[in-house]
Amino acid sequence: MGLSEYFLSFATCDDQFSHLVTDLHAFDQDFMAPSWTLESWEGLRHRDDHFIFLAKSEKKILGFVLVHRFEEQEHLLKIAIDKKRRNQGLGRKLFLMGCRSYQGCGSKSCYLEV
Repeated sequence: MGLSEYFLSFATCDDQFSHLVTDLHAFDQDFMAPSWTLESWEGLRHRDDHFIFLAKSEKKILGFVLVHRFEEQEHLLKIAIDKKRRNQGLGRKLFLMGCRSYQGCGSKSCYLEV
C-alpha cells in the first residue's frame, strides 16, 4: 500500500457517508453486476445499522466493504475492489476489517452470503 492510501470506517447515517453516496454508487456500477440503484444507496443514509469500511486514495475509492449489523450478527453485504488493486491484499484487509468489527459491538458472528 502506498502512503497516499487510507482507510475510513463509519455508519451509513454519518455525514461522511452522505458525501460519498454518488461515488459509491458509481464504483458499485463499475465493479459489481448487478449493482444497487442510487436510491438503494441513498436509503442507507437513514440507517444506523449499516457500516462501511472504505479504502481511498486522495482522488478515488479503491475498495469497500458494506456491513449490516443486526441482533447479534454481522452480515457482509458487499465487497468491491478496484480492478487495478486486486490481488494486492486490499480486499483481504477490508474483509478482515468488516469481520472484526463485530467483536467490539456485542455481535457473536459474522457471515458473508454468496
